Amino acid sequence: MVIKDTQPFTVVEDEGFREATVELSEEKRASGSKVIPLMNMLQCAVGSEGTNMTTVMAGKLAENLVRWLRDTLSNLESLSVMTMATMLDPRFKTHGFLQPGQEANEAAMRLKAECGHCN
Repeated sequence: MVIKDTQPFTVVEDEGFREATVELSEEKRASGSKVIPLMNMLQCAVGSEGTNMTTVMAGKLAENLVRWLRDTLSNLESLSVMTMATMLDPRFKTHGFLQPGQEANEAAMRLKAECGHCN
């Protein structure tokens, strides 16, 4: 990530973005079940890095990124198909949600309701 301020350039190396990029690029096909956990990981990474920014502009950028990631993540967690994909993936199950208890319980209830319709 490159942040432009009054100085020539300030480069901020963010491990969270690198890890998310590597995780998605390692597979031939990206899985929808990874979207919520990776977005949550990015939000945590940017949030923790945002407190260490040395310039006002970098801090604002981090603040806006956290806000955007939080809003996007809450929208994704409201999509039944995304929460069910994450819930059914044995790597994640209830882990990786923004609010693991609440979102995971709602996804589990929707999944049980869907299974009930199959009989």
